[in-house]
Amino acid sequence: MMPSTINLKEAWSQVPTGVGVLCTTEAEGRIHGITVNSYISISVDHPMIGVSISINSNSHDLIKKNREFGFSILSKDQKNVANYFSSDKEFSLPKNIQFDDLGGNAYGIQNATVQFACSLRDDFFLTDHTLFVATIKNVRFNRIQPLIWHRSGFSELTTRR
Repeated sequence: MMPSTINLKEAWSQVPTGVGVLCTTEAEGRIHGITVNSYISISVDHPMIGVSISINSNSHDLIKKNREFGFSILSKDQKNVANYFSSDKEFSLPKNIQFDDLGGNAYGIQNATVQFACSLRDDFFLTDHTLFVATIKNVRFNRIQPLIWHRSGFSELTTRR
């Protein structure tokens, strides 16, 4: 018997993940972003990242068209960024959300824990999502704790020394 959607969501909510924002550009040159928590490191020897995006998302077609994007793993103080890019964005961009130009159509969120400049390598249609596989062209990072998504809410890492 297949698990229910509710059951799967509850199960996956038990697994902490970093919170990312994928940014590319729209036709007018405006930066477009989407909050993502479904991504993987595919290889560090051949630097690649995988990002899963709903086929119903506006970002989906922009990624396919532009073939370049920035992917930022947010820092613990960037909940507002995650919330903004997970909304319908019918309100203007808050002044405290700034971008770094990573080249081409790739933009990173300023002060994120990690920023990747990515070039689309392949895409795999998987029912209602596409897994985009990209080559990492450049990486920048700060030694700032990441924002975590756990049990359907934002969280922070705690470390013992």
